[in-house]
Amino acid sequence: MTHTAPENSSDWPDLSLSGKCRSERLWAGQNRNAPPGGKLLSAADLQPILKSLDMCRTLTYLIVIAASCTAASGAERKSWSKIRYVGGTIPVKTSRYDWNTTLTISLNPDSIELAIAPAKAFATLQTVPIKPSQIRSLSSGPAAWRRVAEIAGTQLPSKTPSLFGFMEHPGYLGIVYREDGGKPAAILLDTPFFSWNILSVLKELTGKEIERD
Repeated sequence: MTHTAPENSSDWPDLSLSGKCRSERLWAGQNRNAPPGGKLLSAADLQPILKSLDMCRTLTYLIVIAASCTAASGAERKSWSKIRYVGGTIPVKTSRYDWNTTLTISLNPDSIELAIAPAKAFATLQTVPIKPSQIRSLSSGPAAWRRVAEIAGTQLPSKTPSLFGFMEHPGYLGIVYREDGGKPAAILLDTPFFSWNILSVLKELTGKEIERD
């Protein structure tokens, strides 16, 4: 018995989509994006997932907002350490080698606080609170030394130290203010690295110009 092959390819049976092969191919096409186990997710199944994604997105927004608030809160308080108290009307003895005095400026409410480290070891820091409205003048460099020395009761070294023997020290910062009882007071600080930064903040806080000469 002789079998004759079909002349046209269209006459061949479609074996690729017949029987078991056809079923497996259709199943693979329908479940290409299905989760493990081969079950397609319905709209009802997707609801908990979408709700969870919304909660994650909301939580992310809250974290961003909280971080922004923290940054804004930190911007309302500035503090500088590594400062030396040179002299003034504050009755405290310090060392010329001690740079542990700290100046803190706060906003809302506005306040200025100076924590002076005494020369005596393990002594308690002497805190000097100053209201911005009490400040009478701000000065830097040689002018700071001169302005502080003009206040009665000021205690300063015998003469202004110079840098390398021929240059005036540029890091002096002078604050002249009135105490709560109205008595004039003054503070001379040595801040060689950020004196102008401190004075700029004090100028903005008090509205006082900075004397330089």
